[in-house]
Amino acid sequence: MLDPIPHQSPLEAAVFHALDIAPLAVEALREVDHLFNSRLRRRAHALAANIEAGRFFFDRDLQDLTLLLEPISAAIERGWVTEIIADENCVSGSWINHRLTKEAEELRRVAAPLLALHHALMRVHNERLADQAITRILENPTG
Repeated sequence: MLDPIPHQSPLEAAVFHALDIAPLAVEALREVDHLFNSRLRRRAHALAANIEAGRFFFDRDLQDLTLLLEPISAAIERGWVTEIIADENCVSGSWINHRLTKEAEELRRVAAPLLALHHALMRVHNERLADQAITRILENPTG
């Protein structure tokens, strides 16, 4: 884990957090590789290689990760099942249960670091935009 610097800015904290969780996302990318077509597989390998080499391109990595999460999210969505549970104690005689299949639940667990990295990269992106907006306001306070 990277040690936070005392009195660091929100942007610095966001970058530290993204860098800290990125290795877990690389492991997850390797485990979900089978869900990608060849184009996405190349992006996943490039993203993993960049992270492992310490080259982080926050905006591009965010775009790539957004694309990589699409087939994963779709596979998880396809894993939802609806069951009607007969229950003699229920007024209507049954109730409905929505749950993920074991496979979809496992995929969601495996993909959690990718989603965490996506959120961390979104935070970096938003902090950068906020810093830029603040700089513009301070440079031209009258608008």
